[in-house]
Amino acid sequence: MARAHFTLLEPACYSEQDNLGNPQKSAPCGQADPGSPVEPTGKVTTYVQGQMITLTIEEGIFHPGHYRVSIAPDQESLPPDPEVTPGSTPCGSTEIEADPQLPLLADGLLAHTAAFSGQQTVEIKLPDDLTCTNCTLQVSEFMSNHGINNPGGCFYHHCAIVTIA
Repeated sequence: MARAHFTLLEPACYSEQDNLGNPQKSAPCGQADPGSPVEPTGKVTTYVQGQMITLTIEEGIFHPGHYRVSIAPDQESLPPDPEVTPGSTPCGSTEIEADPQLPLLADGLLAHTAAFSGQQTVEIKLPDDLTCTNCTLQVSEFMSNHGINNPGGCFYHHCAIVTIA
């Protein structure tokens, strides 16, 4: 089944995703997409401090780009999408943070210029000293060589609710 842009498979997405992966356009978690109301799943994924966690996505409509992961106590505390430098399209390029600092956990993940052949999985280490209850883990996709999407600019977004003990 084709899905639009990307679907967050692991950890469990905080909202229901339709067969197109929506809602996903609005920052920080797709919660304000026009015509796609959020339907919370109530799912919470539990981790432990310092754990290597698995992130699994499925990108159904190819866009060259990469993924980034942030974590914060709530959606309002997540960092804004990074600045984008236009190229041949409005979504030309963006800086990849080589040494991410909280709330950013990882950047430049799954960088690609060709379509994936299926689900993609990457491991991310949680900080040794981070604990939180029902905090928000954000996965965002930067799309280069793409026009502006409304209202997400050059990014698509999904979130998961996680507890780290």
